[in-house]
Amino acid sequence: MIKLILLVALTTGLFAQNDFLEPGFFDTPDKRKHFTVSAGIGMGAAMYAKHKGLSNTESFLAGFGTSILVGWLKEVSDGNGNGTKDINDMDADAVGAITGSLTGTLINWQF
Repeated sequence: MIKLILLVALTTGLFAQNDFLEPGFFDTPDKRKHFTVSAGIGMGAAMYAKHKGLSNTESFLAGFGTSILVGWLKEVSDGNGNGTKDINDMDADAVGAITGSLTGTLINWQF
């Protein structure tokens, strides 16, 4: 239960203190999609890494790295004419990667 409270406090604090993002940054559907997909990938990869025997820190880093890599590949693809290139999408990817990887790691600590 303590870890769940910690998770809520950290993610709420992250969005409350988003000085590094422009006001209204998550108001666009594209940024919300980037955040959501990155969070899902980060959480899944962190949980899979823990299942394979990695430590909590290693599983967090595996989830974060996997999610950031997928976001970067998406931006490279967009830059090659397969979408609209927007480097700010990586900000949403990073916030989603942190949130998802932290969530996956905390869920693993519970079980």
